[in-house]
Amino acid sequence: MMLSKASSDLITLSESGGSSRRCLTFYSGALRGKLMMDLTGHVYGRLTVLRLSDRRQGKNRYWHCVCSCGIEREVGRGHLRDGHTQSCGCKNLENIRSRNGASSTSEYNSWKSMIARCTNVKHDSYSNYGAKGVFVCAEWLVDYDAFLACVGPKPTPSHSLDRKDNTKGYEVGNVRWSTKLEQTLNRAVTVMVDYQGIRQPLSQIAKQRGMPIGIVHDRVTKCGWPIEKALSTPVLSRGQRMPVSAPLGLNTAPCGIPPVLRPSSAGI
Repeated sequence: MMLSKASSDLITLSESGGSSRRCLTFYSGALRGKLMMDLTGHVYGRLTVLRLSDRRQGKNRYWHCVCSCGIEREVGRGHLRDGHTQSCGCKNLENIRSRNGASSTSEYNSWKSMIARCTNVKHDSYSNYGAKGVFVCAEWLVDYDAFLACVGPKPTPSHSLDRKDNTKGYEVGNVRWSTKLEQTLNRAVTVMVDYQGIRQPLSQIAKQRGMPIGIVHDRVTKCGWPIEKALSTPVLSRGQRMPVSAPLGLNTAPCGIPPVLRPSSAGI
């Protein structure tokens, strides 16, 4: 076996056996000193690798590829090597058309809605998503199967898509199926407020003060209460009556959270 260094980044290993000779090219500094095979020119399904991309996710490097249909895209090394991704998405669309009832599943509709609210300026929710910079990762934009493989099927019909970190987009590791209550609490986690001279998560403050996170979140975000008032105004238990001197608006949801509409286990 012979080793030659074509450049500061590329290392070529040549192996001879009988009348045949095989050459493998590696990137020397790609993974903290470990060798990584150069995939340039390799073909995976309908994809031909053009070059190494600057994009990376942890230890996973991405490669710039061109599909047989002419569309170029970046694909993770692992998805290329294990056969997970074999086209720009055109193959997947062809499979969807031939699959009985696939386009009518709840998961498929959630996938389409996710893309629409982030890319279609005419969508009713675009102002809260695409207009605010919320994006769908390149792979999921064209590959429903890749999306479904990451998030899995819905646990129940009442679950819907939720981003774990609302400051990020719809991407691998940041999307899950959640109930409406879980999504409300998740939104509360990401709301930052200034309290006692420190900017901190609203949920953290409510937890420290022993207040229900959902109620404090609604008082601040929906009713416009100052954080001090949202924390200091007591929450009524079931059967309690409002005092005559109660602040204006405390009897109306969601600010006051009327006890007749809330379970006693929530401490309301």
